[in-house]
Amino acid sequence: MSNRLVLADCWAKTNHLGQPSLKVETHSLIVGRIAEVLVETLLPSIKALIPSGASTLIAAHDIGKLTPGFQLKCPLWDFYDVTFTQTHQNKLETNHASVSQSYLQGTLQNPEATRWLVATGGHHGSYPHGYRPRITPSNEGENPHFLPLRDQLLARLINTFGPLPTEPATTFDRHRVHLLTGLTIFADWIGSNTDWFPLGWNQETEADKIARKTREILESLHFLPQLKRKLTFGQLFNPSAPDHFQPRPLQATLIKAADTPGLYIVEAPMGLGKTEAALAAAYQLWDLGHNRGLYFALPTQLTSERINARIHDFLNEGTDVTTVQTLIHGNAWLNDQNVRPLSPRLEENQDNRELDHNDTDEALRWFSTSRQQLLAPFGTGTIDQALLAVLPARFAALRFFALAGKVVVIDEVHSYDTYTSALIDRLVEYLLKIGSTVIILSATLTARRRTELVAAAGATETSTTQAYPLITKVPFGEKKARHLSGDFDPSAPPKKVHLESASPTSPILYQNIADKVLAGANVVVIRNTVALAQETFHALKPLLTAAISTKQRGLVHSRFPQWQRQQNEEKWLTLLGKDSCHRPAGSLLISTQIVEQSVDIDADYLITDLAPVDLLIQRIGRLHRHPHPRPAGFEKPTCLVLHPDVDWNATNNKIQTQLAPHLFIYPPLTLWQASNFLAQKNNIILPNEIRRTLEDAHALLPQHGSPAAQFLEEDNKAQTTQHFTAKQRDIFATAIDDIEGKETRYGIKPSGHLVLLKSPPEERQDQITLHFVHGPAIALRPGDFSFPLARALNLNAIRLPRYLIQKNLSENPDWLTRHLPDALLAICSGDTSHLVLAHANTSTHTFQYHHDLGLTYQKCAGEATNYDSFQKDFFF
Repeated sequence: MSNRLVLADCWAKTNHLGQPSLKVETHSLIVGRIAEVLVETLLPSIKALIPSGASTLIAAHDIGKLTPGFQLKCPLWDFYDVTFTQTHQNKLETNHASVSQSYLQGTLQNPEATRWLVATGGHHGSYPHGYRPRITPSNEGENPHFLPLRDQLLARLINTFGPLPTEPATTFDRHRVHLLTGLTIFADWIGSNTDWFPLGWNQETEADKIARKTREILESLHFLPQLKRKLTFGQLFNPSAPDHFQPRPLQATLIKAADTPGLYIVEAPMGLGKTEAALAAAYQLWDLGHNRGLYFALPTQLTSERINARIHDFLNEGTDVTTVQTLIHGNAWLNDQNVRPLSPRLEENQDNRELDHNDTDEALRWFSTSRQQLLAPFGTGTIDQALLAVLPARFAALRFFALAGKVVVIDEVHSYDTYTSALIDRLVEYLLKIGSTVIILSATLTARRRTELVAAAGATETSTTQAYPLITKVPFGEKKARHLSGDFDPSAPPKKVHLESASPTSPILYQNIADKVLAGANVVVIRNTVALAQETFHALKPLLTAAISTKQRGLVHSRFPQWQRQQNEEKWLTLLGKDSCHRPAGSLLISTQIVEQSVDIDADYLITDLAPVDLLIQRIGRLHRHPHPRPAGFEKPTCLVLHPDVDWNATNNKIQTQLAPHLFIYPPLTLWQASNFLAQKNNIILPNEIRRTLEDAHALLPQHGSPAAQFLEEDNKAQTTQHFTAKQRDIFATAIDDIEGKETRYGIKPSGHLVLLKSPPEERQDQITLHFVHGPAIALRPGDFSFPLARALNLNAIRLPRYLIQKNLSENPDWLTRHLPDALLAICSGDTSHLVLAHANTSTHTFQYHHDLGLTYQKCAGEATNYDSFQKDFFF
């Protein structure tokens, strides 16, 4: 072996034994060829955003591996000892992406093009130098031997792929740089997959072979979906009798309007078919060639799972070849169908055509990884997953690239606070710039929020409108929004909802509720916290036990184990859904905000805690939702609002005490507005009065000097803080974890889990066996990772505030922390509700689990936690 280091001696990847097995030069050439193919597959609007010379730059992404800081990471490298002795180790740069960026900036012909190099520095998921145009050269320990190797490799890459980008990149090109970073990551991940390009691959000069292999990979991933062309609305949504299923006026208007990429805001009442309107508009944009693919984003994991099947059926009708649909949220991996094939229904004259479902295996495997799911052609999930594309989250750029050119539908936009709304505005702005279309759906959007969304699209509203329903269109590149209104009323007549009020502490409240259930009504009660829901169920249960079966009363909230929560939700969606055949003669469902929106629950009578007016309207949307026969006395929709016992003229401190726990969920100002607005209302007509109700309620403000005036000041301060926080979390800021909810929602408190077991873990020297409350026992060898065990732990876990178990987490065994962080094992005996913590010597709280009530807890001193005023217990 020569002591002189040459390019062919430098490694890029090691094998399973830690031995150098792939040269930097080989990997660079492979990834450059892959990038060329990927660029050619992009929609023209996206391809135009990629600078000339991008393939060369992407090929050079790992040129920084030609540095001592990287090459010395492999002790088995032949030149390890000699390189180590020639290199000063103090503050040696080991981040090869950073070295790539700093080296390349000195080679560009046009210094104004250096911002494209940010994509090179960010190809490992974060931007080490932000969006700075130039950075300090990397410390290489005064070793002079690697710079000539980088020069040599770059010369070969330029000779192979052409010059590096020369186009200037400015502060206005941030979206293009972010997009290029995502493309770089995608090309690198394909080229780094040893199933596709084995470590021994030595065909770096065979461009055609690499390109052909890349096209085969994209085809195996079904990356480029194909459509059935020119389908009608009926063919998409009612294929068995397409001619008998015509779009409603709102749907027809949106379909006609969707002739170009841009922003479309659809404001319409519950039950008017906004989902189908958005999907049909998406199909239209695909058919016209403007967009490709879909991501349907909802506020919660539950709502995204509920709509996933509907979208699956739609895609099966609209796609022409087998492709892939993913469910994307933090717990989607617990769903057996989180990645599944779309198998288009064949026309009658194609019955002889065979579909080989095995050809989706590669795609199903590849898209099962959380960071790759958004790359699938079609996806349904939480808004958080899309927002991570425009936050400084790990691999945000890959998410951004995955959304490029897709139709992105964002449902229930009214549901978010100022912080998340600001992030949605950023998402809208960035997506429109990369050729995506954004369709916003809401039943209760205020005019102010609509104006903000239009501004995010770079436009303004030239006129005000009180029309409702309403479609607002901002074609890409235009500065004026267009309002499209008309006769959008549903076929059903307006619904006049009678509003009643009562105190939640009324001594006759629970008996009145029980009487309605006993009279045959299906009653839904929505409380603002888990504790209030549990309290309500506990009080009503003895009043109904003798007359109503356990199947006809129930509780839905987040503090059940995952498997039971899913069962509870499925049960009530069946009992109180659209189909009348399962509807009982009298039932009681008590829930938190889980059923507030995007859940098809139909109540004969509704009781709700006081909440912001837009959310009250959403809750009222669960009342007389479908044309079911109603029991006597419940023919007219009635909603009982539980007003906290608040004296709005009392001192501010007293008002806050009286408002607890509701003010921990909603800003006090919004509760004051709702309370004062409802005091003037005996009824509300839906959908006719939705617009006026929203605007009138939000226009109410407390008088200066009144006790409630402080709420306005606090609200303004909170909005300013949240806006500032969102602005600080810029795409190119310091990297954060890509964890759903952690950075996409403001002020979310950390949560933990209690995992329910039937008996203590059986821990032997060579095996640990767990007997779960639900599902089979699972054995684990210490040191191993078991996917079935991780899944079982999550399915049997109850979410709760982390502070309740914080003290005990350090006592957990390593195998538990590896499979489910921030969790404790709790033994649930069959004859008692008391839980015993498996690895905790002491605890600050005692825990109880009841099958019909869920998890409750108390302070160890014996004093019950006051749920009504305990600020940390704010989530539901």
